[in-house]
Amino acid sequence: MPRRQSTTRGFKRTASVLDAQIRRAGESRGFAVSRLLTHWAEIAGPEIAAVAQPVKVGYGRGGFGATLTVLSSGANAPLVEMQKEALRERVNAAYGYNAIARVRITQTAAQGFAEAQAVFAGAPPQS
Repeated sequence: MPRRQSTTRGFKRTASVLDAQIRRAGESRGFAVSRLLTHWAEIAGPEIAAVAQPVKVGYGRGGFGATLTVLSSGANAPLVEMQKEALRERVNAAYGYNAIARVRITQTAAQGFAEAQAVFAGAPPQS
């Protein structure tokens, strides 16, 4: 049987080259399954994904489920807070078992802390 010739001419898919680095970066933040990061819009739904993003999965000392930390802007955090039980169920469905016991919402400005700081200038000189 003749050997099949490769059509890639020595090139590799980007996903196969970066897979180890992505896995290491995800595992350092507690994401044992990087699918939660890469498919966040599908897992969380378009409404939640537009205003929130996963930051960390933390495991407690007792080992009774993990805590998913989700970052949202201050104005959208109450909306995400109301939907966090549905979000927990969707994430657990993506994992395939009850991996996440709690969802914690963290609030910040959309631009970040440094960029969103107000500029405080001195009072204008009086003439």
